[in-house]
Amino acid sequence: MVNHISNRELEELFEFIKTKKNVGAKDSYTSYLLQNPEKLVEKINEESFEVIIEVLKKNKKKLVKESADLIYHLLVAWIYNEIDAQEVWKELEKRKIQSGFQEKSNRKKNDL
Repeated sequence: MVNHISNRELEELFEFIKTKKNVGAKDSYTSYLLQNPEKLVEKINEESFEVIIEVLKKNKKKLVKESADLIYHLLVAWIYNEIDAQEVWKELEKRKIQSGFQEKSNRKKNDL
């Protein structure tokens, strides 16, 4: 049987990562990243690229690991930018009522 992670579990992970914000940068990698946004951006870029590589290779095992790394760094970026996970879930919920093509088309119109 496969365990499915819920929004609540992601929120709990997000809240746990937030607790690392006030730990010293010498003791917490999360705190280090929050104090060094250039390094955070570098890591997001690196992990994104690694995900892309594993998608193209169809390497499921490595893609799982790289995806976890990317999600972690993305959650840290949300914390850095004071984004609550609920904001992202609400945005995703809004997108469920339209196709990805419609969403992209509307985004282009709204960006003008």
